[in-house]
Amino acid sequence: MEAAVQIDGKNYHFGNPQNDIGINEITRNNQNLKSIFEYFDKNGDNKLSTEEIKQAFSVFTKLDQANGKKDGKLTDKEIENGLKLFSKNSKITTADYKNFIRSLASTNDGKKLANDLLTQISGPSLNDNTLALLSKIDETNVLEVIKQYNKISPKESLASAVDNEWGLEIKDVKSKICSPLVARAKILNIKNVSHEQYQDIKNISDLNKFINSTVKRIETVESKIAQTDSIEPIKRNRQYKPVSNVVTMQLIKRFPNGKGGFYTDISQMPKNEQAKYLEKAENITKMVIEKCQKYDIEEIAPVIADVLGNESGGYNFCKKSMENPGGLYKGVMQVDFKTCQCIYSEGGKINEAWHKAHFSQDDARIDEMKKKYPTAKDLFQAIQKDVELGLEVGIIALKAKIHEAKNSVSGGISKYCGGNYSCNLLNVPSTINFI
Repeated sequence: MEAAVQIDGKNYHFGNPQNDIGINEITRNNQNLKSIFEYFDKNGDNKLSTEEIKQAFSVFTKLDQANGKKDGKLTDKEIENGLKLFSKNSKITTADYKNFIRSLASTNDGKKLANDLLTQISGPSLNDNTLALLSKIDETNVLEVIKQYNKISPKESLASAVDNEWGLEIKDVKSKICSPLVARAKILNIKNVSHEQYQDIKNISDLNKFINSTVKRIETVESKIAQTDSIEPIKRNRQYKPVSNVVTMQLIKRFPNGKGGFYTDISQMPKNEQAKYLEKAENITKMVIEKCQKYDIEEIAPVIADVLGNESGGYNFCKKSMENPGGLYKGVMQVDFKTCQCIYSEGGKINEAWHKAHFSQDDARIDEMKKKYPTAKDLFQAIQKDVELGLEVGIIALKAKIHEAKNSVSGGISKYCGGNYSCNLLNVPSTINFI
């Protein structure tokens, strides 16, 4: 892996990459950058590990092929020719690829650069040396340089110091500080910040106001991004909150309040009960989303959570209930033995035809089940002890019922639950098509 590569005259260093960089931290909510990110995020966890980052650096440096030889510089043509394969998104530009590299790599330590600038400006050195340092400022370190300089020189901003430097002018502030600052804002998709705004400013006082305002806006957006990246990927899933709301409602209405009724809000519960309640709600929510993702029905995850809650007595997964001595327990989704026979094609010609019509897209998973549980009876016994297996079998059966109801979600639920049950279908599609 190359130590550095030069892009637009600046060296981007690829040594010692950090680990687990979040998708928003790198892409700053830019959809084109997210498409590039997804190419390198091989395990799909919305983070780039050290190995994934090294792989990205390796791919980028291999594009350096000037006349068949590496010269340590990546030109726009080299990037454009090499990276067309990374994404089917035709909107991605060479600038997007360069921004992605800059997001991963480092140019110069912003704090050190700010310290060097203060030493340079306050000394008797030539302004050419100041310009050389200012040229090291880019969109990756500009915020850190400005903030560090303000910290070590509270009486005079970097912009004012440059403007007061002999031989330098306000135009140098605009080109060396404002330009990379606006570039940083554009990567973050911050609206109403443009190069035209600072070009029309005539005095350093107003330019400082522009710089300070832009810095605050960038900090606000990046703070939100940092908070998002600290959240588990599954909790960033768009269905997490809707599913969590369903689970919360199902659980809370079944917690006795000791007064002959049930709680209506978690805040009413004793503190020691709240912790157990929250842990259970979170675990169920994650399980539902993960299984819905596995079976390509993520868009109706709230429905699965609702059916699961009602068909299992409000998520009553206790050992006593699941290991019923009489063997009457059907699993968390009330899966009966006949359904297991249909899934395994063991129920005669009618069931075999039903299986072929409705379970074909899940055959790979069914084959896995057959290897572990050779007969429908084995599977039926297994779901009486395994919550997640019971949920999976229930999802497969519910998908079949939805398909049988001409892809109607409500029709499939009615068939699955015996016609006497309906759930909240707000914000979920009325139909779902299976390939």
